[in-house]
Amino acid sequence: HSRFGRMIWCRMGVALLAGYIGFAAGMHYIALGQVRQYAAEGRIDYENLAALPLPPWPGRWAGLISTATSVYRVQFNLLGGELPRLDVYRSATENPRVKDARALPGVQEFLWFARFPVFTYLDRDGRSVVQISDARFIGPRRPGITAALSTTLSNFTYEVVFASDGTVISSGLLD
Repeated sequence: HSRFGRMIWCRMGVALLAGYIGFAAGMHYIALGQVRQYAAEGRIDYENLAALPLPPWPGRWAGLISTATSVYRVQFNLLGGELPRLDVYRSATENPRVKDARALPGVQEFLWFARFPVFTYLDRDGRSVVQISDARFIGPRRPGITAALSTTLSNFTYEVVFASDGTVISSGLLD
């Protein structure tokens, strides 16, 4: 192999990489426009929104729209072939234990990373449990036009368990 041959292969590789990056940026721009359009048509007063690709197919995207009380997750295919799917995750933001959990340093650190946090409050064996998940990691759903309140547990969930008197029994990421 000559030096000239290696140079050609390197240039072709750089050109392919530049083409892929351009394609990905274009798809992201279109997907983000779809998410903005969905928020406008639904008259959703949002605080944050994003469009995230769903590998391995370049046309499948998840749009995330956060409001003061909910996170909307719409899954769609820019190249067609499937109906959009909507999931709405309501946050238990007004619960007193959620407010207590927000004040904990570990939760504040988690919220620094979580762009689309969803707070869930539940009672487990007489103990108050607050779970915080990031909707970015809830995962792809099957295609279909189903609007559902499905589980907010993701691969990235922080849990705080309170005793009946309000003291923290445990806190940390779920396994």
